[in-house]
Amino acid sequence: MRKFCIGDIRGDLYLLRKLLDKIGPTSDDVMVFLGSYLGPGSNSKGVVDYLLKARQLPGRWIFLRGCYEFMFSQCIVTRPQDSILSLWSSMGGRKVFESYAATEKLLIMEPANGRPAHTVAVEIPLLVPEPHIRFLEQEMHLLFSDDLLPFVACHNGYYAGVAGQQIPEELSVFTPRGWCEDNKRILDGKEIVYSHVPMQSPNLSKGKINIDLGAGLGGKLCAMEMYERKFTIVGG
Repeated sequence: MRKFCIGDIRGDLYLLRKLLDKIGPTSDDVMVFLGSYLGPGSNSKGVVDYLLKARQLPGRWIFLRGCYEFMFSQCIVTRPQDSILSLWSSMGGRKVFESYAATEKLLIMEPANGRPAHTVAVEIPLLVPEPHIRFLEQEMHLLFSDDLLPFVACHNGYYAGVAGQQIPEELSVFTPRGWCEDNKRILDGKEIVYSHVPMQSPNLSKGKINIDLGAGLGGKLCAMEMYERKFTIVGG
């Protein structure tokens, strides 16, 4: 048996395929994805399609909810506030919308009087398949605590660091300022495996392991096998 934690994919289907081909998951393996399947990579929809098919294969497939899934839900369920749209835009959210666009013709509205010059509202007719909505809204976890190995996985790590406490969902997918550097935010006897914060290489600190190497942002995609503590890394 092998147990893998897999970092943020952010819409990079090429790296996801490459990583899983290199790993070669078997029926005995456990695959824990740390979130952010959507993102500024070129094919968010393709990533979700691929994962929905992959989880039908033998083995145990566990999906955690990331910041892109949280923001995507905020933007499509209701008409979001300008602050939400601004954050979504800064995260590369338009690339996610384009992946799900029902038409290639996108409507861009210039900002109204009184709004900051950089604020632009983009209207994109979306066609999101029902299995994708169900997956993104209902079929993910915020936390994974292994029953054999001494590790806990969470998208941003912070939620695992305050395990047992009730916190807003937003704090489970966005990292509070200074959390990564705070050596007091650890779990006794366990390591917290997380993603969300892009690094040049896997970052191992006291009680914490960050495996986000910037997939979808021009970086690489990383998996960590938790028994042997070995990294599998693929790039473009």
